[in-house]
Amino acid sequence: MESIFAIYNAVIFSFITIVIAVLGVVKRKASPRVYKITVFCTVFLLIIYPAINHGMEILGNWQRESEYEQEQNEAEDGLAEMLAAKDAALPYNTSVIHSEQNTFWPRH
Repeated sequence: MESIFAIYNAVIFSFITIVIAVLGVVKRKASPRVYKITVFCTVFLLIIYPAINHGMEILGNWQRESEYEQEQNEAEDGLAEMLAAKDAALPYNTSVIHSEQNTFWPRH
């Protein structure tokens, strides 16, 4: 695991070194306006865009979690309603007598 971390750090360090070198060349050879545009684009691509992308990912995760919680609450409410309906008293007819032959005679 440490070797992966070392390789990652070496790649990041190399990338940053190249970016700094390119910015130095642009500063020496280009106009100040081009240099400012290059610096802005570099900052945008390396800092602002990843921050926006990460924020959108967090927002998406939050929405999925909210939808999941809502589905869980609806399922719990449905289960509670089913259990309440099961426990509800069922009306029955007391004027019917059940015989051993499974026939019904109304009481008078």
